[in-house]
Amino acid sequence: MEPHASVSNDPRASLIRHYSEDIPDVCLSEIRMALQHLKNSKAPGDDGITAELLKAGGKLLLEVLQKLFNSVLHGNITPEAWSRSAVVLFFKKGDNALLKNYRPISLLSRVYLFAAIVADSVKTWAVANRRYSTSQKGFLPYEGCYEHNFVLQETIQQARRDKGEVVVAWLDLASAFNSVPHSSIHRALEQHGMPAKVRNVIDSLYKDTRTKVRTSEGFTDPIRLQSGVKQGCPLSPHIFNLTLEVVIRAMELTGEGFKIRNRRITTLAYADDIVVLADTPEGMRRLLNAAEEGARSVGLVFNPAKCATLHIKSDCESAVQDTILNIQGEPMKSLGPNDYYEHLGIPTGYDVGQTPTSALKKLLADVKKIDESLLAPWQKLDAVGTFVLPRLYFIMQGADVEKDYLREVDRIVKNFAKRWLNLPHRASSELVFLPPSMGGGGLMPLSDLLDLYTVTHAFKMLCATDDLVCELAREGLKETVSERLRKVPSNIDMARYLSGDLDLPRSTSRSSFWTKARSAARRMQSKITIRWIWHRGEEEFHIQCGNGAAGLITPSSRQSLFKKNALTACSILCPWAPGQKRPGKGV
Repeated sequence: MEPHASVSNDPRASLIRHYSEDIPDVCLSEIRMALQHLKNSKAPGDDGITAELLKAGGKLLLEVLQKLFNSVLHGNITPEAWSRSAVVLFFKKGDNALLKNYRPISLLSRVYLFAAIVADSVKTWAVANRRYSTSQKGFLPYEGCYEHNFVLQETIQQARRDKGEVVVAWLDLASAFNSVPHSSIHRALEQHGMPAKVRNVIDSLYKDTRTKVRTSEGFTDPIRLQSGVKQGCPLSPHIFNLTLEVVIRAMELTGEGFKIRNRRITTLAYADDIVVLADTPEGMRRLLNAAEEGARSVGLVFNPAKCATLHIKSDCESAVQDTILNIQGEPMKSLGPNDYYEHLGIPTGYDVGQTPTSALKKLLADVKKIDESLLAPWQKLDAVGTFVLPRLYFIMQGADVEKDYLREVDRIVKNFAKRWLNLPHRASSELVFLPPSMGGGGLMPLSDLLDLYTVTHAFKMLCATDDLVCELAREGLKETVSERLRKVPSNIDMARYLSGDLDLPRSTSRSSFWTKARSAARRMQSKITIRWIWHRGEEEFHIQCGNGAAGLITPSSRQSLFKKNALTACSILCPWAPGQKRPGKGV
């Protein structure tokens, strides 16, 4: 596995590469960068120092902070204010008399941006020295949710296609971030071989940690905390992941797992969201026993009520077996053929529709409420485009969403938008899609966005920095194109296939993610040129959007694929954009 980030220009390179006990001084550029990432308009901690105040201090304040941070770094003594926080409870929903229905928000000292500098060093050290398992993608520079869901869907499809067997377990740790003991954090960092001086700095940040909670009668007395990582602290994700590695590695050391395309997979972890894979129930039981032991050793427990399993054995009369598996002595829910588990926001199961029908109904209900509100027309358009439609963007990219449902939503939203724009019913729909800067409503149709997201998702999987994901994607594409061409395809053949070339042999092969990616590209051809290209020199896929070098998307710029297309929504959705033929006015 390649390192998550380059360390060649890191000012702490000696610490990162050689486990040096000497910690380099914090430099002004590090503080300046940390300040740039500090968000404005956030409530301050007890010291009352805001991000805006720190940013307005100029070089003089930077130098003061540098002296403060270096004294902490080398003296292992932190200001008392850094160990204090205030918690404000925000009501979510349900019974307001139940504490579980409130979300706690911690207010930390803004000068605590020192932790952001330490966090960067810890993350870079952990990545460079391979302290994270390849299966862990939480808080790391991956398309973690999409990649894990892609691998899991491929696993289930392989078991179905090859008449194979796979056992999947979704594990839920009870309040993991809030319950991990501070002693477990220290022990885990020590076991990972983290330099003692870095551990001591982290220990000093957690020494004598206290918080107070705001109630209707004011703040409580300070409460001493001996467990849980600090909410809102940049260090928290990394020290939590390093502690959780004990659990993940305990399972990987069993040697169990599921073999997909000659690669054995044991776990898929996104922070504390863990999927476990095995090829037999017996193998899964060994993995679950190892997970229990690992969790126990770091003071964590599982929540059996929120765990679930799926046992697929496709060569049996009933492809989904009702196999009961236990965690911590309690049975987990065994999914049936049509049951699903929502894994990282995507409904996942054996034979499950992933179209979010309930979310679509809620979306339309909210659009109706906005229509009935006292907002100005432009505010209604802005509210729908900013807060309502984007709710679907995540699942549209990672799930198999049926387009007919989206077309119906588009039709209803379009009618509302025309009324807000004072347009007649038969006015051209493109006026709804155009950006506000061009006099339109700025509401891109979801059915067209789905095609855009499908192409984007396919490109990201083929260009993933995780070798496993990239290999699975390319092998899956190769298999699909091979069925179409009836021969082993070249990389150029695969690029032509994804571009929707029509001169390829006809095929009645099964539907797959790659057939859908091809269909999406073909549908987009009438609005904007989308061409997949195989670059021989770089040995990678590129995408050409429109004409000119500005429209070339490479793996290094894949994050901008959707943004670039969204910014050119006019040319995608409006055939009468500059330089193109204008259609009639009918709907």
